[in-house]
Amino acid sequence: MEHLSEILSFIGGLFAGWTLRIIVDKSKNSTTIRGNVAAGDIAGRDINKK
Repeated sequence: MEHLSEILSFIGGLFAGWTLRIIVDKSKNSTTIRGNVAAGDIAGRDINKK
């Protein structure tokens, strides 16, 4: 019982780190285009031309 607070702190930190890692992994949004040939533009996401 004397180490209960340290054990709970460790488990809480482990859970927080795991949750943060999932959030960061989901926020990576990259588009890769390979081997495409076009006369104009190839847009992987939004293209704004004025």
